[in-house]
Amino acid sequence: MDFFESRTAANSFDGTGFEYDRELRLAHLGELAGTIIHEVSQPLGAVISSADAALRWLDRETPDIACAVRSIQRIRVTVGRCGRTIAELRQLSANILTDLTEQSLNAIVGEALALSEPQIALAEIATNISFDPDRPVTKANRDLLLQVMLNVIQNAIDSLLDVRDRQRTLSIRTFTSSNSVVLEIEDNGVGLPDGPTDIFAPLYTTKKDGMGLGLALCRRVMVAHGGAIQVRRNSDLGATMVVTLPRVEP
Repeated sequence: MDFFESRTAANSFDGTGFEYDRELRLAHLGELAGTIIHEVSQPLGAVISSADAALRWLDRETPDIACAVRSIQRIRVTVGRCGRTIAELRQLSANILTDLTEQSLNAIVGEALALSEPQIALAEIATNISFDPDRPVTKANRDLLLQVMLNVIQNAIDSLLDVRDRQRTLSIRTFTSSNSVVLEIEDNGVGLPDGPTDIFAPLYTTKKDGMGLGLALCRRVMVAHGGAIQVRRNSDLGATMVVTLPRVEP
């Protein structure tokens, strides 16, 4: 019995119960639709960038066919991943998380960094990368975990865009702690708002055009994986996002 079925059973003798369940279902569908829009926007941006690159390679006096083909291949891979992400978000919304396999945290974070490199370069952000040499392994759905990594990296980039008086810096570390694998993403950006706040709450956003679904979804994915995601204020500037997942023993 899922959440909505249990609510219906509990309210079956209540005249307002069925209407309440209907509202819950509509709210859930609205959140799912908004989340899908949020999650596919970045891959679609990558598709446009690759398409523009392919056109530039072909528009040369002597077209570079090989480079254009590589750009088109990147489009194919990105679109395929986008489709898988939508399917997996639907599974997650139904509390069905499948395809948990052993994954290298370093490899997934490295892929997220590669996909985020154009935004990092455009924002003139210096990066400090430190991967655990022991290559920690966790059980995860690779594509969903990649979306989490892309989200938290993008969140750090956004926090750095308003910095004008210092070098923008993004530090990324992976390591093991007890029975967990850990990722820390530290920036020297604008930091967290003053006072108590829950940046992982649904619809919370500080962005002008933000939907407030990215970090809420990240937390949902991490909980489904038996992990956690937290944020802390740095002692000087910016904030650090901490992603924790169960470790698979070698």
